[in-house]
Amino acid sequence: MRDGIFDAVQELSQMLKVDGHVYPASNTPLTLNATFSDGTTLAGEAEITGAGKHIKRVFVTESDLNNPEPPKAVHQVIDAIMDADVVVLGPGSLFTSILPNLMISNLGDAVKKTNAEVIYIVNIMTQKGETEHFTDADHVRVLHNHLGENFVDTVLVNIAPVPSNYLDRQKYDEYLVPVEHDYQALRDMGCRVISADFLKLRDHGVFHDGNKVANEILNLAFQVGTEKKRKS
Repeated sequence: MRDGIFDAVQELSQMLKVDGHVYPASNTPLTLNATFSDGTTLAGEAEITGAGKHIKRVFVTESDLNNPEPPKAVHQVIDAIMDADVVVLGPGSLFTSILPNLMISNLGDAVKKTNAEVIYIVNIMTQKGETEHFTDADHVRVLHNHLGENFVDTVLVNIAPVPSNYLDRQKYDEYLVPVEHDYQALRDMGCRVISADFLKLRDHGVFHDGNKVANEILNLAFQVGTEKKRKS
């Protein structure tokens, strides 16, 4: 009998006839932890975002307190990152969705070492409890600080304006204001900036247009693949 999250996801993928591969970052349940600027620490995603404090750093630990080993990703995850043409981060909650995966040590190391183009899709809106007052460069700076080096190659930034009074503030209560741009700071961190209309308005919510984002990523993947072939 198989056990572990990885094998369970593979079996589910086969049952659903998934086209492609779905690999969980961890094979065991993990707990998200955060250290705040006031020195306090909390565990749990809801508790962290609901604390109303400035998050300084996040990290992950094994949920099983009897397991002293640091979290590790299985080799299939690492191999996929190392063999990829592009690695895409986001969009999603910076501290509670994206960074927890990168805080798995061997996974974060793989993202830093891969020859793939690392693409970060900046959120359109700032998020309550996580990224108040953040520019696009602030998002990337937090990623770099957590992994100890500049590793993001390309940043996708939405420049289409969000219509005033369109957003349903009760339904989407975590959204605050559109993320402001700091292109020079992004370039100073070594990022290529692709700014375009990636906005999709739906049901009084603000989202990325999946087709536009996917087309941009495919174009980048083609460029990277062509460059690799030229060098080989």
